[in-house]
Amino acid sequence: MRTLGIFTSVLFVLGSILKPLPASAKLAGVADLPYVVELDKSEVRVEKDGRYRLIRETLVRIVNDQGRESQSVQTLSFNSRAQSFRVIEAATLNGPPEKVIRTPVPKSDIEIKEVGEMSQAFDSIKQASLSFPAVQIGSRLKLKYEIYNKEVALKDFFSMGFSISGEYIERFQFSVQSQIPLFLALHDPQKQLTSKGVVKKGSVYLLNVDSTSPISTVIVQEENPFFRTDRVPTVSISSLPDWTSYAKEMIPVHEKLLFAPLPPALKEIQKKAELEKSAIDKIQRVASSLAQEFRYFGDWRRRHGGYVPRSLAEISTSRYGDCKDLSLAATAIFRALGFKSNLAWVFRGDLAPSESAYKLPVDTSFNHAISRVEVDGQVLWIDATNPVAYARGVFPDIADRPAYVLDPQQARLDRTPVLKPEGAIYKSKLNYEFQDDESVKVSGEVTLAGRTAISLTARAFYAPVEQVNYDLIRALSGNQKTSDTLVGDFDRGSRIVQDTTIPVKFTLAETGLRTTAGLGFPLYRDDTAGRFLVETKDRVSDIYLDTPGQSDTVMEFLNVKRVGSKSLECDLKSEWADFARKVTGTARGVEVRDTIVVRKSTIPFEVLNQSKFQAFQDQLRVCFNRAALIIEKR
Repeated sequence: MRTLGIFTSVLFVLGSILKPLPASAKLAGVADLPYVVELDKSEVRVEKDGRYRLIRETLVRIVNDQGRESQSVQTLSFNSRAQSFRVIEAATLNGPPEKVIRTPVPKSDIEIKEVGEMSQAFDSIKQASLSFPAVQIGSRLKLKYEIYNKEVALKDFFSMGFSISGEYIERFQFSVQSQIPLFLALHDPQKQLTSKGVVKKGSVYLLNVDSTSPISTVIVQEENPFFRTDRVPTVSISSLPDWTSYAKEMIPVHEKLLFAPLPPALKEIQKKAELEKSAIDKIQRVASSLAQEFRYFGDWRRRHGGYVPRSLAEISTSRYGDCKDLSLAATAIFRALGFKSNLAWVFRGDLAPSESAYKLPVDTSFNHAISRVEVDGQVLWIDATNPVAYARGVFPDIADRPAYVLDPQQARLDRTPVLKPEGAIYKSKLNYEFQDDESVKVSGEVTLAGRTAISLTARAFYAPVEQVNYDLIRALSGNQKTSDTLVGDFDRGSRIVQDTTIPVKFTLAETGLRTTAGLGFPLYRDDTAGRFLVETKDRVSDIYLDTPGQSDTVMEFLNVKRVGSKSLECDLKSEWADFARKVTGTARGVEVRDTIVVRKSTIPFEVLNQSKFQAFQDQLRVCFNRAALIIEKR
């Protein structure tokens, strides 16, 4: 099913929806896809107060049966309080242009239904579903609709931002006719767009952006395809030239809400926090108490323009809220505790929009509200919507990206911290004792520190004990068959992320490789090293590595000796990651220590075919992913 979201949404697609195939990686063409967009055309008319009317027309050509199945029903959503919506034309077109057969979508096959409840707090979101008739391979599905945005975020303000991505678009046309001045920021890395910029004609401001060639960011026939956001065309339009005056009306509204007295429920959280000794502990107590006592209603629905939360009293009474509400409550409590704190807007997700999306004040560049707190000379970014509290660092889904701070002294674009490897530490020390039946008894401990403890803390709080233990043993055993499992005690009832060490025991039913020289124990590290070892020849996408971190794993094989003398040592350093392996004999057997430091989240495709990266891959492949320890019992 193809979903046509409201055009003002910022869309970012990471890669292909197709499963990777070997060799011949490429940007998808017409023959590679289930459907193509022949035309994506939008006309926007902006009124003096910032309200606007959007008329969008799409023409989708069905290429194969998969496209026929997925595109026959199309959906889009809109805010029924802040916007009006109507279908202008919807039809299936069959046959050649000179003898086209047009089959309209019957009114009975256009369903508009509520997907959210209207209330004082949240808007009513409606979804329109259109079922196209007579769809065949080669059919063209035409959809033309109008959305009138009758409410603005700021008085006399208009903005719109979007990326052109996720589909194969043969022709893209976008135009604006505005009664207020406009500014344009165009990010066009592949030189596929043309625009003369904003042109004033009489009292009207005109803007056109058109494609000069087909646009495709969909990748096929490639392992783990990934397309970073700064490689896709991005259009930003705003009636303000910079961020300086953006929140001149928004901040007073928020400050009025923040100056209200704390309701009893929030006052009680403040009192609990005051019992903590350190500033960090006070802040973590606030975040954990809010997560415990208030339900996160996770969306960004519009109310009074879309960026104004409810009052503290309303939030306290309902005991739930969206990100605007919970960040308001957290900021109010932080201020009551004596900390300098302000609300902030950020884009939440694994990948933020490209930097080009923030050249102009475009409110759709943000989708989440958090708190910025200054404590003892450092800045903390607190997300009160998370189920666990982690004030000692920053959550990965809001890290290293622009954040708009609603500071009454100086509203500004700030930036959340970059993730560093030392902020996410994993350590394990496991002993392996081989049995006569070729099973292996494993015992030792695992330590999770910093960001690596976030998921464990949340999972331990929500999931059954047995499930958490099972998942941990499965991860340590490499998903092999195990028995006699035992996971030691650790704090399972706290929402505050803490460094955790867990004793473990389990038996591997069977392991290793049978070789002519003896039992071989694989030393592959596909979990981390494998991410660097994708095929780079002719690759067109980037590599995504997840977040930076470091690990130190020690495996000691008891009562055995090593067979053979080939060196398994490794000491590989690069700008992307370090991999070190040391194999030594001990009084009890043989010890293998792997130390890995991952410094980057992504590797741009531009460097993948450079000799230095290929040399790094070659060394990594030999020392970490083509190694096994051959052992025999003493």
